[in-house]
Amino acid sequence: MRRLILLAQALALLGTGMLVAPAAAAPPKAPVIAVLGGAGDGGRLDAMAHGARAAARAYDGARVEVFDDGGTEAGLAQALKRLKRARPVGVVAAPAGHLVEATWKAARSLRKTPVFLLAGVGPDLVRNRDNVWHLGPSPAMEAVQAADALLAPLAARRVAVVHEDTPHGVELATRFAASLSRLITLAGVEAWTTTSGPN
Repeated sequence: MRRLILLAQALALLGTGMLVAPAAAAPPKAPVIAVLGGAGDGGRLDAMAHGARAAARAYDGARVEVFDDGGTEAGLAQALKRLKRARPVGVVAAPAGHLVEATWKAARSLRKTPVFLLAGVGPDLVRNRDNVWHLGPSPAMEAVQAADALLAPLAARRVAVVHEDTPHGVELATRFAASLSRLITLAGVEAWTTTSGPN
């Protein structure tokens, strides 16, 4: 229908000798899901990116961008600058142990962007503080918090789970599926083999 209207407008303008091509509308930008962590962390960043890509397939048109913190605070600062420019709809961050506190502070600076911090021990274990969701330290706690976050603030309706192919990963995926709201459809579950060894 829109093409017909544009064609009719063009034909009408031809008759007046004032043919002006209508400005092309810019295609909408695809939403970004950001993955933040260190590439040198035994394949964990790759596994997270793989999981985020599986989630992006369920979220029409979303794309995944990976931000490597290089395992240093300086690298984290640079990754955060690039991440802010990308304006993600959500961030999954898995810092190395020595960067947990710095990543927590950096995540809070994103204000309205939900950030899911995957860390065994966090500097502040208060759940859903500002925009940061600390997922951990046990599989049960992590699964419940992740499932809760899908309802609010994310308002997800369809999700996929990609988990490490380890006993820990299987337990986490199982508990997560059991914790999901009936309002959310579980589109699939996939095991992902990492190079980091058992968890």
